[in-house]
Amino acid sequence: MKLKINTFQALAGVALVVTSVLIISSSTNLNIYGQEFNVNIINAEPTIESVKVNLDGSINSANVSLIRLSAGENSDYYVIAEIQDLNSIFDIVDVRIDMYRSGVNNAQQCKRDVQNCFHLSLRNEDCTLEPMSVIDGVVVCKVELPYWTDATFGHKSIYESEVWKVRVVAEDTDSALAEDANYENEVGSLLAVRAVDEFTIGNVLPGSSSKNGVLLEFENVGNVEADFRIRSSDLECAIGIIPAENQRLDVANGSYEDMLQSETSILLDGSDGSDTGLVLSPRSTKNDSVGTVYHTLEVPLGVKGPCSGENVITGI
Repeated sequence: MKLKINTFQALAGVALVVTSVLIISSSTNLNIYGQEFNVNIINAEPTIESVKVNLDGSINSANVSLIRLSAGENSDYYVIAEIQDLNSIFDIVDVRIDMYRSGVNNAQQCKRDVQNCFHLSLRNEDCTLEPMSVIDGVVVCKVELPYWTDATFGHKSIYESEVWKVRVVAEDTDSALAEDANYENEVGSLLAVRAVDEFTIGNVLPGSSSKNGVLLEFENVGNVEADFRIRSSDLECAIGIIPAENQRLDVANGSYEDMLQSETSILLDGSDGSDTGLVLSPRSTKNDSVGTVYHTLEVPLGVKGPCSGENVITGI
């Protein structure tokens, strides 16, 4: 291959022009070939970008400021964690969620108990992973909180010095881990009692009184100790009334006359000015919290027909 250059000297005031001509001889051979090279992309540890708890499982919904429970039933909440893996979000093989009351012994490995400790994971199909981009994804875990889940905030809570915490651990195919245990929230106290809507005493003659009480059951369907009074109202009959003063309630069964002398009967209706009534401890995972009360009455003369009234239950 030869390069021939023709150069011209310019006169004054005339631009210099240089022309180059590339000449390739017919005997020149060009060899074209491939060049191999290798690169190894090392593993990048995953990261947890954010953690929150909300009511609908949407990444766009705000974190709840307080976890509130529902009387006598489960409440659904969602733990949401944003995960990033620079290799690929599909490099994530598991995400584990621990949600627990901070004072539980060995909390992050505590035995699962819906009263104070939950363990959820992607691997166990408690959670879902939704890719948001090649490297980003959102993990959503549904948590069913029963009404007796330990309260850490509010009236009658015995754990006010504690909080509820969430720990998130993400694992990739190289077993590299990312952990975030900074999230904290509170479970609010719930004072609630459930009783039968109505009860029947039966047929009673004017001037007579109950020889035994009618059993009434009350159940604590909240997460704190339930103290309450029960007061009877006047029973309005087709003819006349049975005044509240002619009715007695007590935690022990007996006749109307027995209950007239009972200290616990007096305390139940608060007629002595006391703040003490029927007390039901909080329910636990293993045991319900149910209390019984017996209702008696004395029927005055001058009444007839069906009678109806109500007991008023007041929390203390």
